[in-house]
Amino acid sequence: SSETQVTEPTGSQATQTTEPTGSQATVETQLTEPTGDTQPTGTQATQSTDPTEQTQATETTETQAPETTIKLNATKSTIYVGATTTVKATVSNGAGATTFTSNNTKVATVSSKGVVKGLKAGTVTITAKNNGKSASVKIKVIKRNNPMKVKASAKTVKYKTVRKKAVTVKAITVSKAQGTVSYKKTSGKKFFTVNAKTGKITVKKGTKKGVYSIKVKVTAKGNTAYKAKSKTATVKIKVK
Repeated sequence: SSETQVTEPTGSQATQTTEPTGSQATVETQLTEPTGDTQPTGTQATQSTDPTEQTQATETTETQAPETTIKLNATKSTIYVGATTTVKATVSNGAGATTFTSNNTKVATVSSKGVVKGLKAGTVTITAKNNGKSASVKIKVIKRNNPMKVKASAKTVKYKTVRKKAVTVKAITVSKAQGTVSYKKTSGKKFFTVNAKTGKITVKKGTKKGVYSIKVKVTAKGNTAYKAKSKTATVKIKVK
């Protein structure tokens, strides 16, 4: 009589059953399928936890506003006292109105539209501002040339008169002078004197007959708008 030995499967172990067939037993191997949620070993699937393989979030970059720029251009960089020039501001990506300022309003002022007016000789800096940005330009203010004109005339003095007393003549004419005018004799005989304020020439008593030449320096002091100027006048005086 034969005995049948049964081996119980453990996990996914195969069950081996030995059955007698005559005097010889045939061994069959039966593969037992796993039950429940047991995952297969061998070619088991692997769930990836690598963050690089996951869908990444899209970064959002903020767009910065374009930077404000200012360029200045003056119609004239040098102006006369009393004259004007315009400072033009070219603004890119600005905000609101452009403002103008002068760093020395005694030399020149500037309007809200960039019009610069010269007040006295000197150099001024004009600054334009917009949206926190600024640009500057220098403007030079100068005086005009003094338009003074001087004309000398020849004069004749009678000897019989000058023999008894001094004679005063007006031989110098000044026109278009800017500023106080003064006169100074630079050459000539001691018989002649020149009034510093009027320019009149006095021929002293007792001056002898003859033709005399007197040089007189005429100076216009100038003013806020005009430069000083000097010219020399040569006066001919004949005593006869």
